[in-house]
Amino acid sequence: MKRGIRGRVRRLVIRTLETRYIFFSLLFHILLLIVFGRHVIYEAIEATGYIETDGALFSRGPSAPPPPPSPAQQVVSEVRKEATQSVKPADIATAPIAVNRPDIDFSIKVPEFSTLNPQLTEKSDTALSDAISKAELVRAQEIKKTVSQWQMSGGRGSSPGKTVKAKFVCYIGKYAEGDWYCNSGEIFQGKFIGNCIANLMLQTKRWTNGRIEPDVRPQPISLSSEELLRVRPPFVFITGHNNFTFTNEEVDKIREYLLVGGCIWADNSLPGRRSRFDVAFRREIKRVLPDREFEVVPPYHPVFNSFYKINDAPPGMNFYREPLEMVRIGDEIAVIYSLNAYSDLWQTGFNEKNQVDTSTIRDPETGYVQDFLGPHWGKPLFFRNVNEESVRNSYRLGINILVHLLLRFQDKITFAPG
Repeated sequence: MKRGIRGRVRRLVIRTLETRYIFFSLLFHILLLIVFGRHVIYEAIEATGYIETDGALFSRGPSAPPPPPSPAQQVVSEVRKEATQSVKPADIATAPIAVNRPDIDFSIKVPEFSTLNPQLTEKSDTALSDAISKAELVRAQEIKKTVSQWQMSGGRGSSPGKTVKAKFVCYIGKYAEGDWYCNSGEIFQGKFIGNCIANLMLQTKRWTNGRIEPDVRPQPISLSSEELLRVRPPFVFITGHNNFTFTNEEVDKIREYLLVGGCIWADNSLPGRRSRFDVAFRREIKRVLPDREFEVVPPYHPVFNSFYKINDAPPGMNFYREPLEMVRIGDEIAVIYSLNAYSDLWQTGFNEKNQVDTSTIRDPETGYVQDFLGPHWGKPLFFRNVNEESVRNSYRLGINILVHLLLRFQDKITFAPG
């Protein structure tokens, strides 16, 4: 047995050595060694002048002492030190934002002061606090105007989400680039078919027993339109699959809308992080609110307990389960973002029995038949986790988000002057 193995190995070695490829390979490497063997790739440079070895390894030599500071420099240094110790870093979630809008004075002029005079510093701190308080008051008044558009009542007690009543206009947002329309479906025989936000609002009305009555408009609202600030809906819903860039007009108008109490509610229809929509949305929101960052919505946030008790964001399309994220202005959500393509699941409609709507409608003239199952239902090879339970859970999360967006300013507007 051993002789047979040795014989096969010997024959393999002989055949290998007899091939011309081995010969040419050896010849090629020998030529390289002859030609480049004496070339210097880099030269070692001896470091001199900064390390001395007077009996100890790597001990630095004495360096010249710095010149003594002047009396003026000493005063400036002491004042800077005291100012650094006394001033706390601002919370990014509560810092004011300046906006160029003549009828809403959000811009705060920071008073000038000298850091060499403690009395002037105290006065300037008071002036800055007064300016911030004034800006916060102006914003609270504008938010109160915005909330008045929602025809709200109730929303008090231990379960405000169960008692709130509201009637407001609801839009899908249209931005200049990208496929903003991807989950808008169509209107067939006077009914929304496969429209994600229309289906969600219909379930909201049903499951709140008619207390919340969203008026879903079939036409989208342009994010650069003046109508955004005239109507002031509680949120504008946007979604998509593709890369996009807001125009400068869209950036300005969205910022103004958010500052007066609006909200951008976005869902990534191409689920997961680093998708085309995800990268674009984060980049563009940074243009809208450059001094704000996305934060994970923690499980104890009121959004998970506003109507239904939910422990966390449920699995979405293809079982993606990324956490909800938000961008805040003050303590309130200004942008809420889901990465799990819940809008794809909302394209599947429910009937009045709170089950997947399997009915169909037919055009009597053309004979065309349409259903309410949505484009992702019944295609497990391409779309996973599209079933009645996942659709129901996504609806519940959507209703929780909506109810929280309606109630998030309750405490702020209570004490705001009219």
